[in-house]
Amino acid sequence: MYCTKCGAEVQEGTKFCNKCGAKLYNAADADKEDGEKMAHTSPAENANRDEQSGAGGKKKKGGVFSSKTQTCKRCGKTFESRKAVDFCPQCENLLKRREKDVEGYIFVAKDVYDEDHSGDEAYYDEVIAHRDAILEKHKVPAEFPNSTQLEAKIKNYQSLSKQEALFIMSTLTQYGLHSLGMDAIGHNLILPDLYYGTVAEMIDVFAVGFHQLGYDRKNGTEIVLYLLLTNDPYLPAFPMVTSLKVGSLQMKSRSGRKVYETFFTLICPNLAYPISRLKELKNLILESGTVRGNMSPDIAAKCINNAIKGNGMYSQCYGMAKIMEGFDFLSEDMEEFMNRHRLLSYDKVHEMMCGGNRRMRNFWTDMSLELSTEENGIEDAFEIFCDL
Repeated sequence: MYCTKCGAEVQEGTKFCNKCGAKLYNAADADKEDGEKMAHTSPAENANRDEQSGAGGKKKKGGVFSSKTQTCKRCGKTFESRKAVDFCPQCENLLKRREKDVEGYIFVAKDVYDEDHSGDEAYYDEVIAHRDAILEKHKVPAEFPNSTQLEAKIKNYQSLSKQEALFIMSTLTQYGLHSLGMDAIGHNLILPDLYYGTVAEMIDVFAVGFHQLGYDRKNGTEIVLYLLLTNDPYLPAFPMVTSLKVGSLQMKSRSGRKVYETFFTLICPNLAYPISRLKELKNLILESGTVRGNMSPDIAAKCINNAIKGNGMYSQCYGMAKIMEGFDFLSEDMEEFMNRHRLLSYDKVHEMMCGGNRRMRNFWTDMSLELSTEENGIEDAFEIFCDL
């Protein structure tokens, strides 16, 4: 038995859908309702109703509560439904899951290009292939232990060879994703929380601008939106929202400004513009009439205006700023996405390494110090920026 409103499968005899709450009807309900109506009408009215509906007062096929045989436009199978729908319940649920998986790309296409790809499975296939190609390059090596094995190795560090310990630390540094605001970001990859299911490579980012959203007086921080412009046609722009100590973005605070400039310069090796306020970045682009990236000036200006004014999906950045309260955390959807695609959470692993006794913490600290100067330089930038 299926819900006639949302298509969800429900147990026979259920009165209401467990998913959408719609009232469910079956043959017994229809007959009971007919009986109640006849009991409150005159014999003449009942006789007229019987004459119209057929002998014995039974409803003809095709009545309000009768099922109709329909053909699914996706799989071609026939199915019964009281409501005129295009897809069978199984295909309907599958399409909903697929749309959820790429909803971030759908939102971007609508916000930036004014294109609606809802229900467009060809577009789903296109962006999933694009995304999977990126993720394949940045997932942890196959020989890296799974979460259970990794936790055991970290705790039993004394049984590890130096080579094994350095492999764990080096992989964590290279592939681990930090939680920054509500986004997951690493040396080579970023997963924007606002656009669920999207990924971007840091080498594709060609411009970074910032805009102050407001203050969190409780924690003494200011909420800042960073807009990253990229050469990725499926994700040309996306925001990051984070908290910084009050005053760190003021022109007079050179030390605060230097921190995030160093951070973005390290993780975005192909920046074509100086890191600046969004209005300044917009003026640079419009004055030159060209964009030093894979984007038209009009699209760049539109993305920047949307970020400044909080239009479209960017309106959610203001809501995110209110619930952050100075903390960095990943949503359940983000964690599920990372687990499904074998992406490594730096924060969780680092917490394991620091959660034991002093000897264990010292051991993993020593392993970290033995990494290359370049790896440690980037990691130091992450730690300083994330602790602001």
